[in-house]
Order: sequence, then C-alpha cells, then structure tokens
Amino acid sequence: MNTTTCTHKDNPNFWIFGLFFFLYFFIMATCFPFLPIWLSDIIGLNKTHTGIVFSCISLSAIAFQPVLGVISDKLGLKKHLLWIISVLLFLFAPFFLYVFAPLLKTNIWLGALSGGLYIGFVFSAGSGAIEAY
Repeated sequence: MNTTTCTHKDNPNFWIFGLFFFLYFFIMATCFPFLPIWLSDIIGLNKTHTGIVFSCISLSAIAFQPVLGVISDKLGLKKHLLWIISVLLFLFAPFFLYVFAPLLKTNIWLGALSGGLYIGFVFSAGSGAIEAY
C-alpha cells in the first residue's frame, strides 16, 4: 500500500508565506520601537508632536481595519491585497526619507496625517489582512 502524505514542510507555499510573515512582522517590530527616537533625534520633534504622529497612526489603523477587512472578504484568497502591502513595504524607506521627514519638518499636521495614513495602512491595519491568509 503506497500512501502519500503531504506535510507542511513539503508545501512550498508554507515556506513562502512563512518567510513573508516573518519579514513583515520583523519590519514592524524593528520600526515601532525606534520611531519615537527617530522622530525626536533625527527630525527634531518634541514629545507633543511625537504624540500627534502616533495618534494619527492609531486613528488611521482603526479607520483602515474595517476597510481592509471588507476588501479582503471581497477578494477571497486572491493575493492582490498582499501584493499591495508588499509594494508599500518595499517603498517604506523612500517614503520616510523623501515624504514623511520633509513634511514633518515643514507642517506637523500634514506630516502626521500622511505618516499616519501610510503606517496605519501598512502595519496596523495590514497585519489583519496578512493574517487572514
């Protein structure tokens, strides 16, 4: 009797998604602890402005979670949402250097709003969409 058993180790998608999950949450875990330090030391924000930035991130995450949930439900198991989040993760450093930092130096509210929308979408709200797969 020849029975073939397929384990998780034999499935290439298991390793691809495992690597994707690891990298996604590794980037998140390395970003958030150092973001207040970057905002104060490099950008020169005081504690009040840093709080404004984190408030915008939190509010954006709360706003985007239901939206991404509906989009994820409509797409099903298609990976379009994962590709969008992957591209936004790839553009994370250019966004911080060329958009987020200059906006924070010129207009704190516009910078906090843009950073809150970007970070809130990619990390906080995106984690639910990623874990759905």
